[in-house]
Amino acid sequence: LGATVVSPTYSPENPSNYLLADFCADFTSAIVEAGVKGKKIVFLLQEHEATDPAFLVHVSEYVSSCSVAGLFSAEEQINIGNSLRSDLTQAGISFNHDIAFQFFLKNVQDNLRVVMTTSTSNPQLWEWSTRYPSMLNCINVMWLPHWDNNQLIHVSKYHLQGIGDMPPKDIDNLGHLLTNIHRTSAADGRFHNSDFENFVKKFVDIYTAQFVVIKEKREHLEKSLSCIRKVSSHADVLEARLAREATVLTEKDEGVNNILMQLGRDTAIIEAHKFMMNQQQYKVAQIQQALPQLEIQRKRFEADSKNIKMTIKDTLNQLTSNSLTELRSINKPDSNIEDIIVAVIMLLKSPMADLTWNKGGKRLLAGIDRLIELLHLFDETPLPDKALESVTQLLGSQ
Repeated sequence: LGATVVSPTYSPENPSNYLLADFCADFTSAIVEAGVKGKKIVFLLQEHEATDPAFLVHVSEYVSSCSVAGLFSAEEQINIGNSLRSDLTQAGISFNHDIAFQFFLKNVQDNLRVVMTTSTSNPQLWEWSTRYPSMLNCINVMWLPHWDNNQLIHVSKYHLQGIGDMPPKDIDNLGHLLTNIHRTSAADGRFHNSDFENFVKKFVDIYTAQFVVIKEKREHLEKSLSCIRKVSSHADVLEARLAREATVLTEKDEGVNNILMQLGRDTAIIEAHKFMMNQQQYKVAQIQQALPQLEIQRKRFEADSKNIKMTIKDTLNQLTSNSLTELRSINKPDSNIEDIIVAVIMLLKSPMADLTWNKGGKRLLAGIDRLIELLHLFDETPLPDKALESVTQLLGSQ
């Protein structure tokens, strides 16, 4: 943990599938960084990451004798020496490839540290001590006891910082929960500090992955909710529009009912007019049927009128001044004669004139010659309707 804080650290990115080729690539990269660039490097290899015994062959050769020959080809060694030419010149050392590579190894030995972690219960620890005794003779062993409760909480909270925007109170509660789980599980001594740290890291990885998934789901749900709100708002607008259209439809329905009522009244009026027209047509038909008979009667009436007219003319021709003078001298004529004189006054003068014998009658007979002339011209004078009506009433009462 201290080496990780002080220097850049190389460690496997995928420990569950960490092969020898991956180890050699990481180890040579760390060696080049330390030997060529002069960086302080820590190469961290944990117990569960040492999946192949060949890993320890390279580590043992480097730790016991600072040998890295098996990791670099001759061409790669020449390239490394060429990259250190300027450094040798500055150090006042004459350049050749062997000296350059030795200078490189010295830099590696000064700058690169290999840190391996394991538990005392690891069965491979005893195998390593027997197979690689020179490596064990050159290493510094640091024995770390099991963390107490406060240290476990501190480590868990360190790894839990900043995950998923979790508030400090929840981080503290979660640190205590993970610590209690570890202490319960490690009661028989099977789990150690590194196991707890890996457990917390795994929890953080799972939590972070789930947090991303849940966050994406939440964003999706928020978008869906936003869409639902928009649809709901649009539905409210449509509902209001539907209400207005329903009101308009109701008004139109009332208008249609009024039109239908008016149409019914108009239809009744049309039917009444049609009935009246049928009656008129029936009367016209009757009149048309009666026209021939009326035409015969008209001709007969004209013939009778012509005969009456001739008779009247003959009578007027027989009327003399002496007879009218004699009539004028009568003080009280017969009622028939008086009615005739009244009818003549109505026809020649007016129904409104004086119709009495003493005044109207004698005034009419005062001008005998003029009276005879008016009688001869009577047929050519238009007869007022009022006069005809009065004469008809007079004669009809007889």
